[in-house]
Amino acid sequence: MSEDLVPRMLIPPAPPPLPTRVRVHVVPTNVIASHHGKNSAQDEVRRPCKALYTRLAAGTDKPLLLSHYQQVDSVIQDGPKCGLVALSMAGHLLNKSIDIDTIFQHAKARSFTIQGEMFSVEYMAALTQELYGCPLKILEGDLNEYHATTVSHILQGKPVLVPYDADFNHEPCCKGGHKAHWAVITGVLFIMNKSADSHHLLEHYEQDKELKYLYHVKQPTSPYVIQQLHADPAITCSDTLFFAKQGKSKHLALWRADSLYASNANLLEMDPEREADIEHYVVPTGGVKEGLCNQAVLLL
Repeated sequence: MSEDLVPRMLIPPAPPPLPTRVRVHVVPTNVIASHHGKNSAQDEVRRPCKALYTRLAAGTDKPLLLSHYQQVDSVIQDGPKCGLVALSMAGHLLNKSIDIDTIFQHAKARSFTIQGEMFSVEYMAALTQELYGCPLKILEGDLNEYHATTVSHILQGKPVLVPYDADFNHEPCCKGGHKAHWAVITGVLFIMNKSADSHHLLEHYEQDKELKYLYHVKQPTSPYVIQQLHADPAITCSDTLFFAKQGKSKHLALWRADSLYASNANLLEMDPEREADIEHYVVPTGGVKEGLCNQAVLLL
């Protein structure tokens, strides 16, 4: 599959009748950070970037970190509702906050879930359309082939919902789908090598007040910056990382793009312990591999 392929538009599965009304609330009830005194976007970014740079600085090169992050409030999941929580956080960038219980009840009424689990990207996409009314696209195939599309989408301030295998520290890992989890991606970090030609790009960034190697984009969706990052041969980005949030931690995460893609591609089977109680879950025909593997949702 090449980057030129157009991701397929959603064709929702045949549903039972829809609920007649969806209750919308201004702020989800289990948001971790209140709107009074919460950390700024730059404060959130600083923590994972400092840890990253500590590892990078061990080498001879001292790169610069270019941050593009759209802040969303953290939401902690109750039970196996990681997908619903990721959707709720993504909704903050759609200017429509819906509380988790409303999302859960709607998903149950549509037979997408029993306990809050979401083992189908198509069900997740249908739920998103019904509750948030936004267009979307499902990426299907090796996500590495969609890297430029995904990065460009995030740089325009739009979220991505991605299923992956979560390690003990919630980072992407490869455990065959036994630790299937959901995250929302709302930002990109570029590791840029210093060069004499990079100053013109840095004019569009603000240097962090504490970490001198960290730069925050001034206008998150600036067409010039997006074009330069993709097209200027004088700009060498040695790596791309994603800013992510998921329902088991209030902290902003920073993951290598290739690690996330590999984790997504290894979602092959259900955890045997869960499979023993499969009647308590909604699993699509074809199982976890058919429902989650090599798939992600772009919210437009």
